[in-house]
Amino acid sequence: MDNTIASKENSITEVSEENSANEESVDITTGSIAAIYGDRIVWTDNRNGNSDIYMYDLSTHNETQVTNHRSATNPVIYGDRIVWADNRNGNSDIYMYNISTSAKTQITTNNSTKGNPSISGDRIVWADSRNGNGSNVYMYNIFTSTETQITTSNSTQGNPAISGDRIVWVDNRNGNLDLNLYMYNISTHMETKITTDGSEINPAIYGDIIVWEHWDIYNGSFDIYMYNISTSNKTQITNSGSANPPVIYGDRIVWIDSRGPSCLYMYNLSTSIETPLVFSVSADSPAIYDDRIAWMNYRNGIPYLYMYNLSSKLPFDASSENDFICHFPVKLPPVAAFSVSPLFGKAPLNVTFTDKTKGTPTVWEWNFGDGANSTHQNPTHVYSKAGTYKVNLTVSNANGTDSKTNEIDVKNSSSMGPYAYITNSWDNNVSVIDTTTNTVIATVDVGPSPWGVAVNSAGTKAYVTNSGSDSVSVIDTATNTVSATVPVGSSPYGVAVNSAGTKVYVTNSGSDSVSVIDTATNTVTATVPAGSSPFGVAVNSAGTKVYVTNINSNNVSVIDAASNTVSATVNVSSSPYGVVVNRMGTKVYVESNDMATGNGTVSVIDTATNKVTATVNVGSYLYGIAITPDGRKVYVSKEYVSNDGNNTVSVIDTSTNSVTATVPVGSYPYGVAVNPAGTKVYVVNSVSNTVSVIDTSTDSVTATVPVGGSPQALGNFIGEKTVEQTQSPKTSRNGSMKTPGFETIYGVVSLLAVFLHKRK
Repeated sequence: MDNTIASKENSITEVSEENSANEESVDITTGSIAAIYGDRIVWTDNRNGNSDIYMYDLSTHNETQVTNHRSATNPVIYGDRIVWADNRNGNSDIYMYNISTSAKTQITTNNSTKGNPSISGDRIVWADSRNGNGSNVYMYNIFTSTETQITTSNSTQGNPAISGDRIVWVDNRNGNLDLNLYMYNISTHMETKITTDGSEINPAIYGDIIVWEHWDIYNGSFDIYMYNISTSNKTQITNSGSANPPVIYGDRIVWIDSRGPSCLYMYNLSTSIETPLVFSVSADSPAIYDDRIAWMNYRNGIPYLYMYNLSSKLPFDASSENDFICHFPVKLPPVAAFSVSPLFGKAPLNVTFTDKTKGTPTVWEWNFGDGANSTHQNPTHVYSKAGTYKVNLTVSNANGTDSKTNEIDVKNSSSMGPYAYITNSWDNNVSVIDTTTNTVIATVDVGPSPWGVAVNSAGTKAYVTNSGSDSVSVIDTATNTVSATVPVGSSPYGVAVNSAGTKVYVTNSGSDSVSVIDTATNTVTATVPAGSSPFGVAVNSAGTKVYVTNINSNNVSVIDAASNTVSATVNVSSSPYGVVVNRMGTKVYVESNDMATGNGTVSVIDTATNKVTATVNVGSYLYGIAITPDGRKVYVSKEYVSNDGNNTVSVIDTSTNSVTATVPVGSYPYGVAVNPAGTKVYVVNSVSNTVSVIDTSTDSVTATVPVGGSPQALGNFIGEKTVEQTQSPKTSRNGSMKTPGFETIYGVVSLLAVFLHKRK
C-alpha cells in the first residue's frame, strides 16, 4: 500500500469569513454539531439542563426540538430520519425520528449500553455491549424491521460508520492498544481487516473511501489517513500531528486542525489540494453534505452553529477580524480568477468578463486573444470573427502577481447548434438535428434497434442503447462517428449521463439491472440489481442519486451513485416509464400508465424523503418526459389510444402540479427533450417519423423535422453545450431498402411489441 503523504497547497485560495452572506448561523445554548443532510442540521443541545436533539431547516429557517427527555446523544441524519442514542430508560438505547411523520421509534430494548449510531439508507448501525465482552456492532434494517449482529469477537468494536452496504469500525481484538479498522460488506457477508498499524480511531466512510485519525501513541500526535476500497491504497492526508476526527462527503474531507489556532480545513481528493476554510480559535465538530459544511463555534463563549456553502464562497479578507489569523501570513498576493459569459456563440459575439480574483488586486490586465486589451476590472469585448481565442487575465498588488487563462469559442452562424440526437429504431441509426436551423445535418449508423440516447453535459459524446444487440454505442459528436461499443445487459432501453460526464447509467429491461459505464474507459464497472423491467433512468445534478423506473414492480429504485446500491424504493402508480429530476435535485417526476384503463399519471417525489407528494392526472399512455431548466414546466408525451384524439404533449405547471396546456404533435409521440436555453421542446413522433418543435413561450408547434424510421429517443437527447460538427450529412445505409408505406406499419408493430414486453 502507498504510504506517501498526499500533495497539498498551503496557500490561502478559498477562505470564507463567519457571518458572511454565504453562511447561516443559529444561536444556541450549548451542545455539539452532529450531522447535516440536505437542508437539515441536527445537534445535541443543553439549553434545558441536559442533552436533547434539535434540528434546523436551512430552507425554512425553522428550529425543531426533536427530544425532550434530556438524555439524547450522538444524533445522525439520513433523508428524513434522525437517529440517536438515548438514556431515558437508565441504559442507552437507539431511537429514530421520522421528520415526515413526526413519529419516534425505539429501535433497541435490551438492558445494555448502546452508542455511536450511524445511518445510511434503510440501515442503522451502532455499538452494543449486550454480550458482556466489550461491545459488538449491530445493524437494524428499517424496511424489514430486522436486527443483525455484525461482529462476534469477544473484544471491543466501536465507532461504527456505514455507507451503502459497507460498515467500518474500530476493533481491538488483538489487544487493548492494538486498534485497527475492519470493514463488513453486507451484500457479500465478508469481513476485511483494513489497517494493521494498531493506532486507528474515529473512522468515517463514503462510497469507496474510508478516512480516520491515526493516533501516534508515543508522541501524542493525530493525523488523518485515507483508504480506497477499490484500489486498496492507503494515503496520509495530513502531517501536522494536530488533526481532529475527519468527516467525508463525495471527494471532500473536512476536519478541525490546531496546527496553529484551530482552523476548519478541507481536502479535495480529486485535486489533492488542502484548503483552510474558516480561521477561528473556537471552531469545533464539523459535518459535511454536498456543498454545505456545518460546525460549532464558541465565539465569546456563546455557542453558534454555522453553515458554509462552498459553491458561494466569498474572497478572503485578512483584515476583517482578529479571529481569522490562524498561522498564515496576512500579506498575500492575489489569486487570479474570472468568469466568462458566454463561453461560445455566433460571431459577432459580445462577451462579458467578470473578475473573481481572490485577495485584493490593484491592477488588472486583460488580453482578449484577438489583439485587443483592457485594464478595466470587469470589461466587455466583441469578437467579430469566428475562431478560438485564448483570454488571459494578469492581476497584481504589492505582494505579487498571478495570471489565469480561458478560451472563447466563436463560431460562424451556419455551424452552430446545439444538436439533437434522434434514435431511429427501424433504420438502426441516429439523426443529428441542428436545433438552430431545425435540419438534419448528419446520420450516424449504430447498433440494431436503438432506443435510448443521452448526451453528456460537454456535448462531446452521445450514448445510444441498442436494444437489439445488448450494447451501447458511443458517438463522438465532433465527427458524428461511433468511437466505442460497450456490451451491457439484456434489452437496454433507458440511458442517462451524470453531470460530470464520468458515468453512464443504462437500464437493462431484460435482465432487471442497471449497468454503470465508466466513460474514461468505456467499460461497465458495476451492475446494480433493480426492480422488474427497469426502463427510465435519470441522475440528479449532483451525481449522487440515480432514479430508475421499474415497469413490472410499479416502483422507482433510488441508487446511491457512490456505492452503486439501491438506497430506497419508492412506490408509484402502475407501470412507471419516464423519469426526470429537476436541476435542484429536490423533485423527481415519474410517468405511470394503467394498462387496464389507459390512464396516465405523473407522480411527484420529494427527494429528501423519497415520498410521493403529488399525483397529476394526465390521461392516455405516457412515454416521454422532460423538464425545463428553471424547473417550472414538465412536458409529457401522450400516445394515440382508440378514438380519444391524443398524440399530444401535456404541459404541467410544477408550482400547482396541474396540466396547463395540451399541444398537438405527430403520430405516437415518444421521446421528449428541452433545449439548454429552455426555449424549445423537441418531441419524437415514432409513427410520423418526425420531430415536432414546441415554443415554450406559447406552447405551440413551430416546426416539424423529418427523421428516420420509427424514431424513439428515450432520454435527454439534446446537448447542453454546442459542439462544432465536422461531418457532412450522409444517407443511412438502410435508406434505399425502405418500402413506401411500411414505416407506419412498422411503427405500430414495434409499439405493440413494447406493450407486450412491458406487461410480462
